[in-house]
Amino acid sequence: MPSTTQDNIKIGLQIGLAIVGVIALKKIGEFLGVFKTADEKKTDEATAEASADSTEVQEKNAFIGFNPNYFSALIKAFFLKFGKKMTDKKQLKIPNNKTIFELSKQVYNSKGTFKDDENMLYDVFSSLQTQYQLSALAFYFSNMYKKGLLNYIKSFTNTDEQNVIFDKVRNYKQYLKE
Repeated sequence: MPSTTQDNIKIGLQIGLAIVGVIALKKIGEFLGVFKTADEKKTDEATAEASADSTEVQEKNAFIGFNPNYFSALIKAFFLKFGKKMTDKKQLKIPNNKTIFELSKQVYNSKGTFKDDENMLYDVFSSLQTQYQLSALAFYFSNMYKKGLLNYIKSFTNTDEQNVIFDKVRNYKQYLKE
């Protein structure tokens, strides 16, 4: 009988070591980027709908503003809600082309070779007020740099830095009417 108890202890130790090994490999894989962390999965799920159908206005999807075609759906919704006489750019808070061009350059230049400038990136998203403006920025950015705005940002920012931006985006209204 003593050998059975010793065998059970050995098996228990082997199982325990296997569990510790799996956990360690998972942590190493997350560190090396082989596996996604829980925060990265959460961010991916939250932003996955940014590529959703942009032909309809979606109030519950704050990230659809990253879709470069969404601003046209917002213009249609604005005119349906307020009428054709509300065509003034100030009513829609349409930024001029020069402003959007400069913001696109700021986003692009915030990625550095050795050091990124997250504050420059945060300033861009602090200056925007609406999903319309974000979508216009995404449109200009994708046309200028042939890259998607959201994917570009995700390529050089970590989850914490992305969440600072996403917290700002979540508070954007679709458009502002004065």
